[in-house]
Amino acid sequence: MSAFYNLVEPRADVKDGVLDKSVYAANLSDLLQRSEAGKRYWDRREFQKLTYETDGLHQALEDIRLRLHDGRGNGFRQIETSFGGGKTHSMIAMYHMCKEWDAIPVVIDGTNLDPATETVWGEMQKQLDGSITDMDRKIAPGGAAIINMLEREKPVLILIDEIAHYLDGSKGVGTIEHKIASEVGVGESNMATQTVNFLQKLFNKVGQMPNVCVIISLPDKDQVLEKSYYDQIQMLAGRQRQLITVATDADIPHIIRRRLFKTDEAVVVDRSASIIKSYVDTCKAGSSISIDDANAYHERFKDTFPFTPDVIDVLYGRWGSYPDFQRTRGALRLLSSIVHSLLDTDRPYITLSDINLSVDSIRAELLRYLTENMESVVSADITSKQSGALKQGEVGVRAARAIFMYSFPSYEKGATQADIKRAAFTSTISHSEVGDVLSTLQRSLFFLELADDDMFRFTPTENINKIIDLATRNVSDRDARKLEYDLISESVGSHFYKVHIWPDDDRQRIDDLDRLQLIVLKNRDERFCKKLVTEVSPRHGRVNQNALVFVMPTTDGALSDSIRKRLAVESIRRRMGAESKKPANRRVLDDTYKSAKGGIERGLRERYADIWLPDKGETVKQCRTENVQPSDDVKPLGDIIWGKLVYQYQIAEKLDSSVLDGYNGDAKEIFQRMMRTCGERRPASLEVIVAAMAKKVKPDAPTDTESDGAPRIPTIDVSALPSTGGTKPSVVVTTPPEDVPIEEPPVAGIHCTDTTDRDEMIKWGSIFATVREYHTTDMRLVVEQKTENTFAVTLDMTGEIPRKTADSIKGSLSGVGKYEEDESW
Repeated sequence: MSAFYNLVEPRADVKDGVLDKSVYAANLSDLLQRSEAGKRYWDRREFQKLTYETDGLHQALEDIRLRLHDGRGNGFRQIETSFGGGKTHSMIAMYHMCKEWDAIPVVIDGTNLDPATETVWGEMQKQLDGSITDMDRKIAPGGAAIINMLEREKPVLILIDEIAHYLDGSKGVGTIEHKIASEVGVGESNMATQTVNFLQKLFNKVGQMPNVCVIISLPDKDQVLEKSYYDQIQMLAGRQRQLITVATDADIPHIIRRRLFKTDEAVVVDRSASIIKSYVDTCKAGSSISIDDANAYHERFKDTFPFTPDVIDVLYGRWGSYPDFQRTRGALRLLSSIVHSLLDTDRPYITLSDINLSVDSIRAELLRYLTENMESVVSADITSKQSGALKQGEVGVRAARAIFMYSFPSYEKGATQADIKRAAFTSTISHSEVGDVLSTLQRSLFFLELADDDMFRFTPTENINKIIDLATRNVSDRDARKLEYDLISESVGSHFYKVHIWPDDDRQRIDDLDRLQLIVLKNRDERFCKKLVTEVSPRHGRVNQNALVFVMPTTDGALSDSIRKRLAVESIRRRMGAESKKPANRRVLDDTYKSAKGGIERGLRERYADIWLPDKGETVKQCRTENVQPSDDVKPLGDIIWGKLVYQYQIAEKLDSSVLDGYNGDAKEIFQRMMRTCGERRPASLEVIVAAMAKKVKPDAPTDTESDGAPRIPTIDVSALPSTGGTKPSVVVTTPPEDVPIEEPPVAGIHCTDTTDRDEMIKWGSIFATVREYHTTDMRLVVEQKTENTFAVTLDMTGEIPRKTADSIKGSLSGVGKYEEDESW
C-alpha cells in the first residue's frame, strides 16, 4: 500500500511542522491589519484555498445577500456550528463576499480592542468614516446616533466576534463620564455595562434598517469569565436573533481535509478506494467491525481519509467536549502535528494508534486539557523506556495509544477490544496479536483500568498493578529473608536424616551423626564447609565427616523478586479487604500470586543448586550436577538434591555385593567406615549395606547376563536421543535396570570417542544403559550432532568396570573410533 501522503498532499505549513497558533487561529483583525502572517485570511484567493464551502455556509451567504439588498429576514443573526468551531472562518468568508455584494464591511474583533481606550461604537465609526467624530465618548450612544452612523448609500455588514473577551476586560474600566452618568441617574456604570447597553440598542435599531445586517458569534458560557454580562447578551440575542448554522457534524471531515491537504476531494476518494476497502475487509475478518456496520463505516472512511472515522469521532465527539478544545483550531493544530509526525513512515492511513505521544507537540496539545498528573501517567505506562507498553513492543505501544485517546473526558468508559484492534493492527500486527497483548497490559500497566470487564481506559488513579509494584518495593529485606527461610524449611523433603538451614558459626551446632545431613548455607562459604567437615565445635572434632552434604546459594534475583511479590499480594489483601475482592482486582492479585508461587518454586531450585561434598584430605569439592534435571519440579528442594546425588552415584540407594570386597567387619562397621572417611561411597542408610551383604551370600541368585556370561545389553527408546534440530551437546539419561554382576579384573577407567549415524545411536544408548548400573565413581556420555545424520560420541568412565564390558565397548567402535584406558578425565 502507498503511504497516505502520496495520495493526499499535505499543505506547506503541515509539511514544515509549523506550530504557530495563528496558523489555525483565524481572527477578524487579520482582515484589517493585513500582516504577512495573516495573508491566508485577508487575501481572498489564499483564503478560498483553505475553505470548504458547506451547504450551510452557502445558504448563509445567500440569506445575508438578500438581507443587504432586499431587506429580507432578520437584521441581527447569531452564527453557530454544531461542533463549536469555524465561526470566525465563516465570518471571514462573509467579509470577502462584501466586495461582490457592493457592501461595506465593519469588523469588530473583541480580542483586538483595548477597553481602556477603545469602544465598539467608536471602532465602527472609524471603519465607516475613517475617523471618530460623533462616537468619541465613553458612554454608549443613543438609538438615533446609531441609526445616523449606519445610514449609508451602500449596505452595511457588521461582523462582531469575540465580544465576550472584550467584556471580560471591560468590567474594571471606569471613567469620569461614567461617574457623571451615575450622578445624573444612569446608575453605577463601567465600560462593560456601557457596551452591553450599546449592543441592546444596536440590535433594536437594526430591525428598522433593511440594508444593515449584524452577525455575531458567541462562545460557550464555560469560556467566559464574566458570566453576568454574557447572560445579558444571550438574553438580548435570544429575543431578536436569527441563528445561522454554517456547518454540521458531517462537514467536519471535509473542512479538516481542505485545511490540511491540497488534493482535490474527488481525487482523494478515487486514490484511496483500494486502501479503504482493504482496511474494512481486514476489520470485518478480525471482528472489529460488524458485517452490519461495514458499509456505513466504508462510506464514512471515504469522507475522513486519510484519518479513519474513529479519529474524527474521538477528537470531536470526546475531546471536543473540553471547552478549550471545542474550537476547530485546536483540532486542526493537533491533526497537523500528527500528519507531520508520520511523513517519514509508510502508514497508508492514520488511526488513533498513530497519535504518537512521544512527540512533544502532540503530547503537549493533549495534556493541556487534562489533569496535571497525566504527564506522569503517559510516561509511566506508554512513552518512557521502562513503560509497560514499550516492553510489549510495537503492538503494546499502539494498543496503549488507542486506549489513551478513548479514555477522556473522564466520564467516558474507554475503549472496547474492537475499538483497540481497529486502531492498533497493521500489515505486520494482526487483530489476534492486539487482543493477546491487552491481557498483558492489564497486568503490567499502572494506570490502566478495566471497566465493566470489557472497557479499557487510563485513569489518573493508580490501579492494582501500581499498588502491587509499590507494595513489592516496600517489602523489607528482613521479611523477605524470613519467608525464604520458611520456604526452605517447608521444602526439606524426607530423605536426609536432618536438614540444617543457614547455620551460624557460633549459634547452630551440627551434631556428629552417622546419618546423611543436608546443610543449606545462607552465603557461599567454602571455608565454613571445610570447618564443619572437621569440627563439631572448637573443642570437638568430627568423626562422621563423609555424612555431610552442603548446598551453597547462587544468584537470588528470580527467587527474591517472587518472594517480595508474594508478600506484597498478601499485604494488599489484608490492607484492602473487600476492595481486593472486586473482580478486576481479584483477578490481577490471583494471577500475580500464582506467578509468584511458580517463581518461588523455580527460584528455590535455581538458587540452591550448587552442591558440595566432603573430599579426601578433609576438604570439600563441588559436585557436578549441571546437566541433571529433576523429573518432578514440584518435589521438595531436599528431595531434588537427594535425587541429583543418587543420579550422580554420590549417594547409593543400593550397592552391588562386589563393592564390599576388601571391606572387613559386619554391615554396621562397614557403614560407619563409609560415613567417617571423606571421599568414600555414601550409602543412603545402613540397610543398603545389609542388602548388599545379603546378595553376597546368595550365589544362586538370578543374574542379568547372556548365556555366555557377558552382560546383557538392553535396548532403549530411540526418542530419548537428541533431535536433528540443533547442535548443542546433550547427555542421554536412562533408568538403570536391575543389578548386573561385575566381572574381574576391573578396569579403573576408560575414555573412548567415535562418530556414528542416527541408526547406530541406539547401540550407544544401550551400552550406556548397561554400564550405568555399575557403581562407578563417575561416568559421562556426551552426544554432539555434527550434521543431520552424523553424531560425535564421547564415553568416559572411572571406577570398577568389568573387563568383559570394557572389551565389549572397545569392540563396538567403528573404524574411526578411539579407545584408551584412562581415569584422568
